[in-house]
Amino acid sequence: MTRQMKRVFAFLLCILLAFSAGVCLLSPIDTSAAASDTAAIDEIPYYLQGSQLVYITQTGKRYHRIDDCGNTQTAYLISLEEACRLGYTACGRCHPDELFIASESISFPDNSEIVYFEIGDEHYHSSPQCTYCKHGVPVTLEEALYLGRTPCAKCVGSR
Repeated sequence: MTRQMKRVFAFLLCILLAFSAGVCLLSPIDTSAAASDTAAIDEIPYYLQGSQLVYITQTGKRYHRIDDCGNTQTAYLISLEEACRLGYTACGRCHPDELFIASESISFPDNSEIVYFEIGDEHYHSSPQCTYCKHGVPVTLEEALYLGRTPCAKCVGSR
């Protein structure tokens, strides 16, 4: 996905969220409308739901306020909460908001394939015991692919 496409996606996502918020504020409370709004929010992947969106890179260890901070070639949009859960910390150059969250368990969407992710690693792993995965954090396969990770040749390729 090119940087231009990611910016368009981020822009469209912001418009969708702003429109949804505006509709909720302007319309009277109706339980059927609330149910449809909940369904729309459920369609947004869990890793893009949160208080704020930030950017991460495939091999970096920091999250960013802007997508082209420093030497960034490809940046991935993700929620601030998810970036912190994965272990990313705030960039000292572009100064995004900092968030300290307790390590709470996350509930993944039903029927999701769980793989393991490590910041700074270009691969995802089928097991946290893979010799190439020292501090793996569980994520869905969908999220790992969205973040540009490829399968580990040792643990995923040998299935």
